[in-house]
Amino acid sequence: MSRSVGNIARLVARWMACLALALCSAQCRGVDNRVVSSDVNIGDWNERVELLYENSTAATRCDVDVVLHVNRNFTEREIPLEITFFTPDSLRYSECIELKAQAEWDGVADYYTDIVMPYRGDVSLAKEGVYRLTIRPLKSLSGVESAGVNFRLK
Repeated sequence: MSRSVGNIARLVARWMACLALALCSAQCRGVDNRVVSSDVNIGDWNERVELLYENSTAATRCDVDVVLHVNRNFTEREIPLEITFFTPDSLRYSECIELKAQAEWDGVADYYTDIVMPYRGDVSLAKEGVYRLTIRPLKSLSGVESAGVNFRLK
């Protein structure tokens, strides 16, 4: 009798583990991030940076963030940027925008951090192919080590 109780307990435990895995696969799935970035002049970033993003599926929807990797020399609170999107079929969208950017440091010894600034929500990448983006600061910035874009796929 105790042998069958042990078998039932193992069977229930396996079933619960499978159920937990299935639920996590269906609901706990993290956001699919696709980051493209490029190094910039750390002492004085004032040049346009070009980024290429390969979209492999038509009608992709995503939220887009600008991401800066900065060091302790970065002190800005707002950053004026010119951002231009070029679609695979040669359409172009350009705008000047000011994004809030505050570096937060986890500890005294930390020297680098990433700043994620929401740019556009629910963007439709309607074409398959390479999207080209350029980001240019409208004033010189120090302490920025790389600039990029995070596509948070939905």
